[in-house]
Amino acid sequence: MSDITLNRGTAGRIKTLAILLLSLVAVLSATGVSYAKYQKDLVLAQPKSGNIAGKFSTDGNLQPKVVVAERVIQNPSQPAKITIPDIGVDAPIEHLGLTADNAVDVPKSLWTTAWFNQSSKPGDKGPAMIVGHYSAYGKAVFANLKKLNPGQRIIISDDKGQQFTFAVTQKRDFPQAEVPMAELLGNRNSKPRLEIITCGGGYIKASRDFTNRTVITAEIVES
Repeated sequence: MSDITLNRGTAGRIKTLAILLLSLVAVLSATGVSYAKYQKDLVLAQPKSGNIAGKFSTDGNLQPKVVVAERVIQNPSQPAKITIPDIGVDAPIEHLGLTADNAVDVPKSLWTTAWFNQSSKPGDKGPAMIVGHYSAYGKAVFANLKKLNPGQRIIISDDKGQQFTFAVTQKRDFPQAEVPMAELLGNRNSKPRLEIITCGGGYIKASRDFTNRTVITAEIVES
């Protein structure tokens, strides 16, 4: 009787153990499938190299750096604005030609400038001439033009939003009747440059003019 009871007890324990083992195998199998699916999903979720926003390269120290494409300058369009940060100039540019008496025309407003439309466009080869008014009392766009020194920057923006930066190379004063216009407007094949002219010197009340002309020459800064 005791042997029968023992055998039945042993059989029950073996059955219970088998059930536990089968349950464990089932759990492990399910976990394995879930983990495999997780890894697969993780790999699929990684962005492919061609879809990464921004391009990067590495130097010898494996320091990442953004690769910046060189800016392509289009042909200059019509000049629209002149900016000279060092003397606080930020003014529109009109387009004017010659007056009836064959002189370079000037803007009517004290606060605008004018591009002489028979000179080069700023950014093209050769000289681009810009003119504007002067006032001994600071009441004009180029009142402080004479304060510019070699190396200071002048920025011309065209009507397409392109900017051309020039560096001052020369500052000269001439008597009003002795401005060398042929020289200033010559050499149309030179690198792009600006010739900016305004009045200077003493005021002549009778003719409502000034005795001198200040001329700033600036050459384009290579990008």
